[in-house]
Amino acid sequence: MNQDNPKRQVRETASEARQGRRGAPVLWVLVIGLILAGIAWGAAEIFGEASDNSATMEKGGDQPQPAAPTNNAPGGTSQ
Repeated sequence: MNQDNPKRQVRETASEARQGRRGAPVLWVLVIGLILAGIAWGAAEIFGEASDNSATMEKGGDQPQPAAPTNNAPGGTSQ
């Protein structure tokens, strides 16, 4: 608003009031950001699989380990 005359109303068209322009630059930023996000996601997937497989190999392969026996008898004594 004009500070010389505070009662004067400013009339602007929609194009003049817009702070920025839409178009190719904005589209390029969005597309490049999406590509970089996909690359980061892929790297995380690959790193996650690599670290998951190495932990499994140290335990003896892909076979699940048997569960420890549990005591389900009342009173805490086995029968």
